[in-house]
Amino acid sequence: MGTFLLIGLNSDKSVKSRKGQNRPINKELDRALFLCAFDFVDAVCVFPGKTATEFLNLSRPSVYVKGGDYNESTMNIKEKTALEKCESEIVFTDYIENKSTSSIISVINSGEHGGH
Repeated sequence: MGTFLLIGLNSDKSVKSRKGQNRPINKELDRALFLCAFDFVDAVCVFPGKTATEFLNLSRPSVYVKGGDYNESTMNIKEKTALEKCESEIVFTDYIENKSTSSIISVINSGEHGGH
């Protein structure tokens, strides 16, 4: 969707404030290094805020891709305003059931597994 892929990654502190004391499961450095391992990723930026607003104001993406668990009406209004200000195209990916960290934790805690 573009020529340079910059991923904005929530800091450990922001994940903890949004998801609870037991999160994140993987620390920000590990998550960033994992994402950097993909050859199509050009850079990863860990942002400290609860929202990506400041990151978006600084990076000014031409295309902004958001997970399919959001849509135009449920995304953060300050983030949306920042994107509109720099005329970013906002794209929502397809949502994939049971692949979120929360879903995986739920399966682990319930003792269910669908594998070998």
